[in-house]
Amino acid sequence: MLVDVHCHLHLMRKHREALEKLKAEKIGCITHGLDPSSNRYVLELCKKERGVVYPSIGIHPRYAVNLSEEELEKELAFIEENSKKIICIGEIGLDYYRITDKDNRRKEKEVFLKLLELAEKLEKPISVHSRGAEEEVIETLGSYDL
Repeated sequence: MLVDVHCHLHLMRKHREALEKLKAEKIGCITHGLDPSSNRYVLELCKKERGVVYPSIGIHPRYAVNLSEEELEKELAFIEENSKKIICIGEIGLDYYRITDKDNRRKEKEVFLKLLELAEKLEKPISVHSRGAEEEVIETLGSYDL
């Protein structure tokens, strides 16, 4: 079976057409949530399209900076509660290309570390987004048993 390991069906305008093509060609895909809303959508879609679409949920760095501490804790709990349904935790990481503010970078890193701790605890693989922060991401990943 051929599998696209990184896509975002929820961002596609014509995702229904894409799903039909995947089914016709017997191709699977792992679709990644980026934030609380898309994480829930991904899980619902994968329940309906079992065997074609596989779920990965996480918090993309672009969305990490906007979450309150309460929202973050709630989303971490949601990911843990749904850990048996997901292929991996992602998309997570650091994006220093788009996020240049020092405080936002600190928040982004804090969220990344919490997600890595969760992935390690749950023994789940991760899908990493890294832009402008590759060395820091590689160094950080070396501290975890993933």
